[in-house]
Amino acid sequence: MTDWTWPDAQILRVVDGDTLDARVTRDLGFGGSATFVVRLRLGRVNAAKASSVEGKLSTAYLTGLVLTPGAPVALTTTGPYKYGGPKDSPGEWMAEIQVPGGNVSDLMVAAGRAVYWDGEGPRPGG
Repeated sequence: MTDWTWPDAQILRVVDGDTLDARVTRDLGFGGSATFVVRLRLGRVNAAKASSVEGKLSTAYLTGLVLTPGAPVALTTTGPYKYGGPKDSPGEWMAEIQVPGGNVSDLMVAAGRAVYWDGEGPRPGG
């Protein structure tokens, strides 16, 4: 799969420490565009379960990084999440998100709010 870049995405909601909902728009040419609301998972990392104390701290930290009303973020979707998405959605996508401070996945790990994970083997940090 080819990565897709969404330069002016807006984060709508943080679900937990590594999952969020965003509005992305793609220029279709000919003066038209398409807008989608998608469920995203941060690429390369895993955060603790939302119901745990650590999970609540991770969710709050991610919210502070990405949820500024009206402020766009640059994100790149890198492929579908291998476990799919919520029943009422077209799926869930892996994403790399850039904010002024850097890559969100790397910032989460640096702050101790997530751990690196390649998606293989037992899920760490959960």
